[in-house]
Amino acid sequence: SRIADLSLEVLEGEDSPVAGLIKSGALDLSKPGNLVAYMPKRPELLIDAKDDRITVDLMKVPKLRDNPQVRRILDVATPVVTIATITTKDDHLDVQFKAMPAGIGEAIAAAQR
Repeated sequence: SRIADLSLEVLEGEDSPVAGLIKSGALDLSKPGNLVAYMPKRPELLIDAKDDRITVDLMKVPKLRDNPQVRRILDVATPVVTIATITTKDDHLDVQFKAMPAGIGEAIAAAQR
């Protein structure tokens, strides 16, 4: 996904090297992927990060990958539904989906298996 118009705010009382960089404006927030790429303990689901793009693979999360019900749902839904946008505000995450009618045949075949 692409990330645009990112802003960071240091919480009151936070005093760390990163907080200092945020307050000073020294971090280049126009390319958040470059910041994520240098995280010392990157989550396993983070596949790639560069410029304004961050690529994650939710199937790297063992609880999702190893859940047969999740796998069945994804087999049917993936051909016909894609994520259109992801937005955040405070601690709220909005995910908007978009239908892909061209994949209906593949979804039906997956549902029949």
